[in-house]
Amino acid sequence: MRVVLSCMTNNIISRVTIGRTYNEGESGIAVKGLLQELLALIGTFNIGEYIPWLIWLNKINGLDSRVKKVAKDLDAFLESVIEERVIRNNKGEYSPGDAKDFVDVLLEIQNGKETGFPLQRDSLKAILLTTLEWIMIELLRNPRAMEKLQNEVRGLVQGKAEITEDDLGNMQYLKAVIKETLRLHPPIPLLIPRESTEDIELLGYHIPAKTQVIINAWAIGRDPLSWDDPEEYRPERFLNSNINIKGLNFELIPFGAGRRGCPGTVFAIVVIEVALARLVHKFNFSLPKPEELDMTEASGIAIRRKSPLLALATPYSSNLHQLGSLPHRSLHQLSKKYGPVMLLHFGSKPVIVASSVDAARDIMKTHDLVCSNRPKSSIAERLFYGSKDVAFSPYGEYWRQIKSVTVLHLLSNKRVQSYRDIREEETSNMIVKIRQECDSNFSSSVIDLRDCLCSLTNNIVSRVALGRKYNEEGQGGMNAKVTLHEFGELLGTFSIGDYIPWLECINKINGLDNKVEKVAKELDTFLESVIEEHVSRKNRGEYSMGEAKDFVDVLLEIQNGKETGFLLQRDSLKAIILDIFAAGTDTTYTALEWIMTELLRHPRAMEKLQNEVRGLAQGKAEVTEDDLGNMQYLKAVIKETFRLHPPDPLLVPRESTEDIKLLGYHIPAKTQVIIDAWTIGRDPLSWENPEDYLPERFLDSNIDLKGLNFELIPFGAGRRGCPGIAFAIVVIELALARLVHKFNFSLPEELDMTEASGVTIRRKSPLLAVATPCSTYY
Repeated sequence: MRVVLSCMTNNIISRVTIGRTYNEGESGIAVKGLLQELLALIGTFNIGEYIPWLIWLNKINGLDSRVKKVAKDLDAFLESVIEERVIRNNKGEYSPGDAKDFVDVLLEIQNGKETGFPLQRDSLKAILLTTLEWIMIELLRNPRAMEKLQNEVRGLVQGKAEITEDDLGNMQYLKAVIKETLRLHPPIPLLIPRESTEDIELLGYHIPAKTQVIINAWAIGRDPLSWDDPEEYRPERFLNSNINIKGLNFELIPFGAGRRGCPGTVFAIVVIEVALARLVHKFNFSLPKPEELDMTEASGIAIRRKSPLLALATPYSSNLHQLGSLPHRSLHQLSKKYGPVMLLHFGSKPVIVASSVDAARDIMKTHDLVCSNRPKSSIAERLFYGSKDVAFSPYGEYWRQIKSVTVLHLLSNKRVQSYRDIREEETSNMIVKIRQECDSNFSSSVIDLRDCLCSLTNNIVSRVALGRKYNEEGQGGMNAKVTLHEFGELLGTFSIGDYIPWLECINKINGLDNKVEKVAKELDTFLESVIEEHVSRKNRGEYSMGEAKDFVDVLLEIQNGKETGFLLQRDSLKAIILDIFAAGTDTTYTALEWIMTELLRHPRAMEKLQNEVRGLAQGKAEVTEDDLGNMQYLKAVIKETFRLHPPDPLLVPRESTEDIKLLGYHIPAKTQVIIDAWTIGRDPLSWENPEDYLPERFLDSNIDLKGLNFELIPFGAGRRGCPGIAFAIVVIELALARLVHKFNFSLPEELDMTEASGVTIRRKSPLLAVATPCSTYY
C-alpha cells in the first residue's frame, strides 16, 4: 500500500509542479531515489546546530558529503527541468488552453510578469523543493472505520464508475477520518521550529529573543483538556464540529498556523481526499496478518509507520551545549565561575569535572582504586575488540593482566632502551630529509614540521611495534598510514549515543557506525597480516639472536604463555598493538609540534636551548641519546610546553565504582570523572604567571611528568596513568635536540595559535617554519 500511495502522490506532484512524471533513468538521475534521499536528509538530526563543537562530526561521518551530493544532483535535475520548459516556451509548443504547471507560473514571475519583481532561479528551485516535500504526507489507515467510510463513499457516488472531485464536498465522514488521523498522526509532530526575534511574554513567562520555539502538535492533538478519550481513534468526534485544519483552531494544527502555516494545505488535502475516496470506493481491504500490524513510528521530519523505524524521542536537557568547539577551554571558564569541582550532566550521565591540584590528587591518589574504571565508549568498544586494550578496558583482573604485560614486557626501561638504534636512525632520516629540502632551495626552506614530525613518530612506532614501516598502499593489504589516521580521528569522535541513548540512532543515519565498522575491519585485516608475517618468519628461523624483538614478537611469546603463565587471546594482542599506535603517534608528534611552536614564539628560549644543546654536544656531528641526560633546559622546555599544551587536556575519562567524598562533596557511584589537566596547568595557586611561557620555572624544580606531582599531569597519574611515558619522552628529547642542533628556525609568516578539536588537541593549521642549516655542523 505504501508503494502505491507513494507512487500516486509522486506522480501528482510531478505533473502539477514540473509538467510530467519523472521515473528512474530519466534526466540522467534516479529522481525517485534522489527525492527520498532529500527527505531523509531534511529529517536528519544535525548535532552541530545544537552542540556547535560537534559540527566537525558531519565531515567525519559523511553527512556533509551526502548533503553536497544531493544538493548537486537536485540542482542538475531542476536546471534540466527549467531549461526544458524555457525551450518549449521559445518554440511555442503550448496551446492557450493548456493548464500551466508550477514551473510555467514561476518562470513568468521570474520575468516579472506577475509580481513586478524578478524571482531569482535559486528561489525558483527552493520553492519547487518546498512543494515536493509535501509528497511525503501519508494517510495512515485505520481499519476500524473502514466499513462506515465505504458505506458513505459508495452511497454518495450512486453507482458511478469513477469518483471526481465534485463528489468530495458531501463526504463528511471521509473528512472526519482525515482530521482524526491528522490529530493522532500529524506528519510533522513538532512542526518546523520557529525563533523569536524579540523578547516576549508567553503565558506569563519571559522568553528572550533568539529562543528556538517548538510547537508540539502531536501532544496538542492528545491533550485531554481538548479531546475526550484522546488516545482513541474516533472520526465521529468531528462530524458535528467546526474544527478544521487550516490553522484557525489550535486544537488541531497538523499544518501549523499563522504566517508560517503551510501554504500547501488545500493542495495536500484534495489529493488525500480524492485518493482515499477512490481507494475505498473500488476495493475492500484487509490485513494479511492483522495481529502483526506494527504501529511503531519512524523518526524524521515526517513521522510515518516503521514498517518497511524508531519512535520520536523527547528533547533532552544537559550541559552538552556549554562545551563549545573546544571543551577544555569551555570547562576552564566554567571552573573559574563555579569552582574546582563541578557536577555537570552530559545527556543522562552525571559528570564530575576536577580542575585543581587537590581535586586531582583526591581522585588519582586517595580514591584511585574506586575511580579507575572507564565509562563505556561505543567507538572504543568496536575498534579495540570489545575494549580489550589497556586504555579503555574496564578496571578488573583482565585489565591488571594486560597492564602488567604492557609495563613489564613492552615498555620497561630495558625494552625502551633496546630500541635506541631505531630512534636514532629515524631521527637522522628526518634531519637528512629537512637538509635535502634546504639544499634544493639553496640554503633555507619553508618546512612543514607537522609532516616531518608525524612521519618520524609513525616510523618509529611502526618499527618498534610491528617490525617495519607500513606507510605505502599495498603493504598489509591496505593504505596503513591512511587507515591509522582515520583510526585516530574516530577515537576523538564524540558519540552522542554514549550520553543520550535515544540519539544512538544518529550514528546509523549519519554514517558514523559504517565508518567505524569499515576502519575496524581494515585494521583487523592489517593486523592479521602483520601477525601472520611474524609467525611465518619465526617458523622459517629468520630471526638472529641479537636482533631486538618488536612488540608483536613479544606478545606472540606471551600468547603462548611463555612469559607470564597466562594465555593472551589474539584479539587482546591486536588491541594492545592498536593502543600503542593511538598513544605513541598522535600524542608524541602533537607534543613536538607545540614545543617548536612555543620556541618560535619565544626566540629567547630557542636561543637558550640551542646554546645548551650545541654546547653539550661539543662539536659532534650528531647528538646521541647519551648526550640527553645533561640537557636540563631541554627538559624544562618540554615540561613547560606540556604544562600549557597537554596533548589530551581532559585526560581519558574515568568512572567511579563506589560512592566517594571528593573535597567534601558526595559523589555517587557510576559518575563519570573528568580531570582537567589543561586548567590545572594554568592554576595561579600552583604556578606564578601561569599564562607566560617560562621554561626556567622547572630548572630548580623537582616536578616531573610521571604523575607524582599533580600540578603537572599531561600523562595522567595513578593506576590509569599512561604506561608509555618513558617511550614518548625519549623520542621527544632526541628529536628536539637534533632539530635545534642542526638548524636555525624562524617563522615565514604570522603564527596562528588556533587549536583543533579532538581527543588530542593539536594546532588547527600545520606548523610551517623556515629551516636554515647551521654551518658549524655541516
